[in-house]
Amino acid sequence: MTPDERSADDVEGRRWLAESGIDAWVGRWLEAATVLVVLTALVAGGVTIGWRPARTVTFAGWIGFAVAVVVIVAGVTIERTARGGASEPLTIASWITLARGAILACFVGVLGSIATAPGSGVEMLMGGGVATGTAPLGWLPAALFAAAGLLDGVDGTVARRASTETDLGARLDTELDALTTLVGTVAVVALGAASIAVLAVGAARYLYAGSLWWRRRQGRPVRDLPSSRVRAGVSAAVLLGIWLALAPITTAEQSVLLTTAVAVPFLANFLWDWLVVTTRVSR
Repeated sequence: MTPDERSADDVEGRRWLAESGIDAWVGRWLEAATVLVVLTALVAGGVTIGWRPARTVTFAGWIGFAVAVVVIVAGVTIERTARGGASEPLTIASWITLARGAILACFVGVLGSIATAPGSGVEMLMGGGVATGTAPLGWLPAALFAAAGLLDGVDGTVARRASTETDLGARLDTELDALTTLVGTVAVVALGAASIAVLAVGAARYLYAGSLWWRRRQGRPVRDLPSSRVRAGVSAAVLLGIWLALAPITTAEQSVLLTTAVAVPFLANFLWDWLVVTTRVSR
C-alpha cells in the first residue's frame, strides 16, 4: 500500500467515525472516566488520611472495581444518548453526578475493607447493621452514603439554575440513582441490617427497564411513564431507610423493620408504574 493509499484510508476512517458519532461519544466517555477517576482519587485520599484501614490493597481493589462499574454505566448511558441523535457535552451538573459515583465507589471500598479488617475501628453488629457504639469512625459508611444521596438534589438544581439541563445529564442522574439504591440495598443486606427480600428494591429499576426492553423487542405496546409525586417520595424514603440502617444509631432488629417498611411502598409503586407503561391498567 502506497503512502497516498494509506492517507486516503485514514481520511475515510475519520469520516466514518465522524458520521457515525462514535468519536463523539467515545470522547465524552473518556472525559467522564477521567473526571470520575480524579474525583474518586480526591475522596479516597481524604478517607485514607483519616482512616488507617483504607491504606490497604483491599480498599484500593474495591474502589477500582466500583469505579469500573460506574465507568461502564456512564459509557453505556453516553452511547445510548448519542445513538438517539444527541451529542451533548458534560456540564458542571454532570460532574456533580459523577462525584456521586466517586463517593459511592469509596463507600464500596470502605465496606469491603471493613469486611476484611476486624480492627478497623468501626464496630459491627454480629448479624446486624453498623455499630452500636458512638465512635466517630462508626459514621463513616453512613456519611459517605448520605453524601452520595444528598448530591442527587444538587446536580439537578445546578442544571436548572445554570440552564444547562440536557438529556445526557438526566440519564446519568437516573442511572446513578439506580446504582446508589442497588449498592445501598446490597450493603444493608450483607451487613444483616435488612431482609434479603430488600434486594428486590435494588433490582427493581433494572428488572423494570429489562422488561420494557423485551416488550419493545417483541413489538408489544409500551407507554411513556407519567409524572408522579409519589415516585420521588418513596425513592427518598428508601435512601433514608438505608442510611438509618447504616448509621450507628439503630439495632439490627430496628434496621430490618425499617428497611422492610420503606421497601413495601417503593416496590408497590414500581409495580404500578410497570402496569401503567405496559398498558395493563389505565393511567
